[in-house]
Formats: sequence, structure tokens, C-alpha cells
Amino acid sequence: MVEFSCLSAGCSHCCVDTYMPLSLGDIRRLKELGFRVNDFVVQRGGMRRLRNRDGKCFFLEGGRCKVYEDRPTGCRFYPLIIDETGEVIVDPECSHSGMFEVDPDEAERLLEFLRKLRRERKREMPR
Repeated sequence: MVEFSCLSAGCSHCCVDTYMPLSLGDIRRLKELGFRVNDFVVQRGGMRRLRNRDGKCFFLEGGRCKVYEDRPTGCRFYPLIIDETGEVIVDPECSHSGMFEVDPDEAERLLEFLRKLRRERKREMPR
């Protein structure tokens, strides 16, 4: 995963109006922390995603992620994203994007994560 801490950078831009996908493992892990699945998961276009509350990620509180150490896999890859052509890029909207380059191994791990999400689409979500 990307070696960068948004906590130390003091930024939460990527947590606003997020469309962050969730794997079944992410959902189980966050549920085990005591969160109710229906509170933090929304299904859109066949994908499970983090729920926004008032335009911000459900887990963003006071400008900080309250589950940062256990954050979803997609959040751990950020600022790497997959653009509309399917290419892995550094999100140009990330205020720290100039600090990053796309590592080919990291890009392949992100693409594998996306393939995993697609395989999980039809599997039942933890309750």
C-alpha cells in the first residue's frame, strides 16, 4: 500500500463526497470494530461503497478518520486511483499528489483489488 499518512498531512479531501469501494473483508473488519453495516455501507451500481453523511465519509469526524488504522483497502491505496480509461494514476485532486509516482507493483495490486471487488459483487454482505 502507499506509504503515506494523511493524518500527518492533516488532509481529508479524499473523504469528501467519497465513492470509495468496500470489499467484504473491509466490511467484516469495520463491523468487528462495533459499527453497524447499514450505517457505513451503501450499494451503488452493484458495488458496496462507503456511505457519505452530510457529504463526508461516515468515518470522518472532526477532520480525521476515526478508523484510520483499520480503514478500507481502497483508502490505503489512495492517492492512487483508476481513471475512466482503466489506468492507475495519482489522483490530481489530492493536495499531496506531487509527492507520488505510480509504482508498477502498486498499480498491479490496486488492479487486483478491483478484480476482487468485481468477483465479490454477487456474494452476500455481512450483516
